[in-house]
Amino acid sequence: MNYLKNAIIIGFLVSALVAVSFGATKTLVVSTSKPITNAISGSFSIAPSEVLFDDNKVNITIERRKKDGAEVIISDCLDYYSEEYPEYKNITCNLVVKTNLLIDNSCEYIVGILKEEDGKNMINLSINPDC
Repeated sequence: MNYLKNAIIIGFLVSALVAVSFGATKTLVVSTSKPITNAISGSFSIAPSEVLFDDNKVNITIERRKKDGAEVIISDCLDYYSEEYPEYKNITCNLVVKTNLLIDNSCEYIVGILKEEDGKNMINLSINPDC
């Protein structure tokens, strides 16, 4: 009788372990394939907090809590909006870092500017080291 009880418990634990393993595998595959899918489809997955359009200028502001990967975010932002709005010759992407949501201590950490002059695209990145 004890063997049967132990076998049922072991069977339950093995099935729970298998279920957790499949769930973890699915999460791992989905979360690692999402950046690849975004790169292939050409989508910019970070929602800007503000997009302003002027005569031939677009200003995009992105708010984040951390500075990690800021250069890549700004570069992707410039690439995406230059392809999305090719009629605009001046595109600016700003990354504003907000470390505290209660106190407004935000600062503009990095600014990327894409200008088209004489048929050439020029990118300028400016980083605020005091931020």
